[in-house]
Amino acid sequence: MRNSHGLQKKMILKKELLLLLSEYTTFVSSTEIAYQLGLDSTQQAQLLCRELAEDVAEFYQPSEFELNINKNGVMLIRKSGDLQRLLTHYHSEEPSFNLLLDLFFNRVIQLTDYCGKYYVSESTVRRRVRQTNKGLKDFNLKITCSHELKLVGQEQDILKFIVLSAYLAFQKMSNTFVSEEEKKKVLNQTKRVVRPLFDEHVKIEFDAIALIYSILSVNIQNDIHLEKDWQPFSQIEGNFLPEKPVFLTDWTKQDWEFFLTTLYLYNLYLPPKLKEHLPACCQEMKDDWSRGFSAYFPTKIGGRKAYVEQELQRLFLFCDWYPKNNYILELFPIVSLKELAERYPLHLERFELLWSDFNQKYPAYQTDYFKLNSLLLTLYLTPLDERKEKISIYLETTPNRPLTEDVKTAIYEYFWIKYQISFTEQIETADLYVTTIKQLVPNPNRFVIPIHPLILNSDFQLIEQNIQRVLKERKTQLKNAANY
Repeated sequence: MRNSHGLQKKMILKKELLLLLSEYTTFVSSTEIAYQLGLDSTQQAQLLCRELAEDVAEFYQPSEFELNINKNGVMLIRKSGDLQRLLTHYHSEEPSFNLLLDLFFNRVIQLTDYCGKYYVSESTVRRRVRQTNKGLKDFNLKITCSHELKLVGQEQDILKFIVLSAYLAFQKMSNTFVSEEEKKKVLNQTKRVVRPLFDEHVKIEFDAIALIYSILSVNIQNDIHLEKDWQPFSQIEGNFLPEKPVFLTDWTKQDWEFFLTTLYLYNLYLPPKLKEHLPACCQEMKDDWSRGFSAYFPTKIGGRKAYVEQELQRLFLFCDWYPKNNYILELFPIVSLKELAERYPLHLERFELLWSDFNQKYPAYQTDYFKLNSLLLTLYLTPLDERKEKISIYLETTPNRPLTEDVKTAIYEYFWIKYQISFTEQIETADLYVTTIKQLVPNPNRFVIPIHPLILNSDFQLIEQNIQRVLKERKTQLKNAANY
């Protein structure tokens, strides 16, 4: 079990179960769930599923999500809901998360007061503090626990940690657990602050900016400011950030720089002068990544070069700002690598080659965050058909054109997301020989795949098995040719 800054085991398991079920469109057995989550028994899996079903029923309407449990297993039925709502609840209700937020707002808490507030014993709090400190170590932070609880560390490190935790948990101001009056006040204040920075902005970006602004405002209202010698990026020389608005009289220059830097790293704002001040090594890294992409992907970056460089630049600086092993990011997965690998195996193979080459030269950026965002960038740059293996099929049916076209359409629609399917009249060049005609005499020269004219689920599975056989043979041939 990964270290999740003190998250209770039950809370972690619920989150992992929710994410696991979201990847399936069929019923999943208790045995499979127990295996995937590392549970000791199917009974534990069944109990966890029942508890998750209660949570889903509490947080969602039937028109959004349903968790169906019957003799076939468990299936999460998604209609119009968003998993983030329940994931956020699990995270924010966890006592360790509340402890960190309480310490950020109050800085010092009497141990007895905290125990009384959350109905926990002192020994439980001390154990939770020890667990939480394991994750805080990489951020140069720790919680001290005697008769008082204190969050200890440099102010910029405290802010980096709290802002990232809150942003990942809530995403925007509207999701926070404060009064509607307070939300409205913060949104109005933020609107005045960001107006000179943006020509235009969409609502979700503005709402996310308001969340970050509200966190910094807590510090400033308590007369807590950043160190005077704090710099947003030590390797960047020159003043690349806009001046602080004159009406922010209680903000220091360092407070303002932290605010803008955070917006930039979270993709909410791009400082217009930043590119002029980047060191030469940053451009070299961007060029190497782009060359790697061109070497392994049959796609030209073309007119998207400026965006690619902008995104890579942000990734470099994000990884410089935060610890290399940033466990907080693991708590809020933004994409399923398992699903991507199943959909686009060819693309993932190419990406792994790009990533291996890049990290041999730049091992300091071998982080999950950089890797995942690099993968998403390659997906953005690659047309859908170029992510898929090409499979040609010779289809044999009765001489009925509408029937033939119906079978072709069924096969294409079932496999199009994973493979680039084409049908050929040349049997010699086809990867697969598929027929709806019963084979009375086996063809000694061809591997024939017999299917029913109605195309049953078992037929699709049989075709899939043979596609995998073709791809395995193709990979072996390419490997042998490369070693020749």
